[in-house]
Amino acid sequence: MKDWLKTASATFAGGAVAIALVAIPTYVWLPREFDRLNDGISIAMDASVEAAENTSKLLTEISEMKFSIARMDAKPINEAFLLIVADGITTNAIAPTYVTNFIELLPNDLVLHLYQSNKLSDFHYSSFGQKDWVFVPRRSFSGISAQEQQQVIESFERSGVEFRLE
Repeated sequence: MKDWLKTASATFAGGAVAIALVAIPTYVWLPREFDRLNDGISIAMDASVEAAENTSKLLTEISEMKFSIARMDAKPINEAFLLIVADGITTNAIAPTYVTNFIELLPNDLVLHLYQSNKLSDFHYSSFGQKDWVFVPRRSFSGISAQEQQQVIESFERSGVEFRLE
């Protein structure tokens, strides 16, 4: 019986020592590692937020650059390239592509009215960055009726044209 008791107490003591050898470093070391892990997660989250902000700023700057380049590229709609025909208005044989593209964006009667009221040359057209852009001064745009303004805006929106008043 004494041998059994000795063996049991030695086994218990050995187990207790083994548990202590594992538990003490775990309770001391593991919280520190979790703190380091949390700090790392926090740093990564901050970097992610900063990267998202920088990306947003960069996209805004690129958009502004596209707008500036399109504005510099925009050409006035030269009325000399237009012909009045029986069913409205069309471009002549030597008209540049941008004039033809612009004329096709709007209803024929609206183009004819803008042409007759000498407002068409105030419109500037650009095809840049796989997008069509139309720029018009506010003073010229306010010189046409509200119904025509709405018609112009709706026509450009339907066609996916970026329309800007200046």
